[in-house]
Amino acid sequence: MSIPGNTKKYTDVKTDGLSCETWKNMLLVKYYDDPLVVQSPWINLNAFGIPRIDKYHPKEEDRRYLRVPLSKDPEDSFVGFVKMLDDYFDSEGFRKTYLPDKQQKFQYYPLLKESASDKYPPSLKLKIETRTGDDGESITTTFIKLNDDNKTERLKVYNMDDAIKAIPFKSDIRMLFRVMKVWVQPSMKSYGCILRLKKVQVKKSPKANINEGEDDFVESEQENNNNDDFVEDDTATAPPQNGLDA
Repeated sequence: MSIPGNTKKYTDVKTDGLSCETWKNMLLVKYYDDPLVVQSPWINLNAFGIPRIDKYHPKEEDRRYLRVPLSKDPEDSFVGFVKMLDDYFDSEGFRKTYLPDKQQKFQYYPLLKESASDKYPPSLKLKIETRTGDDGESITTTFIKLNDDNKTERLKVYNMDDAIKAIPFKSDIRMLFRVMKVWVQPSMKSYGCILRLKKVQVKKSPKANINEGEDDFVESEQENNNNDDFVEDDTATAPPQNGLDA
């Protein structure tokens, strides 16, 4: 079954199709000349998540990201996908093709973040999408609940506290995210890649910390489930128990 639009399953993305296009002093990532939107596997949110307000995140805008745990198994297929992206952006060929001569010795900041402690797994950070309007910034990332009958409900998420309630600790999630752009910071002599979270689908596990009531959800406009752009594997009908394999 094919995925709608330009979305690709992470297992279908190959480095041969990756390239960058310069736009307003940015490097936009392309996949065969189209934007690259990737569907992740199901992941159990058993660590990290969306930060709450603290001394490191004193403002709402400081919290607009989701950090998801990845498998400690180096042979895990989604870990392999993230490493593939890191290897591409950290390659000599990428530097020579897209970075000016004076920036080709810059340090690359990998997408795959290894933990300094064995207590925590490696992780992946994705930015929550926002849009600026007359009333200020609003969240445009879509949060979707997948019910037991495989029908979906869209969640009302207006701020980061709503987002935390939408995807509680130990819930099962899968994501549609765009491999957006490459940032370059000359003062730090570094560069890296930004992932933007377009949609996140949640299937709460029995162990999830659920604090919200039914009033936090609004019915989808469609009577029949279309999984909101997510596509099921031919043989998969539920998220894996460990949440870390496709």
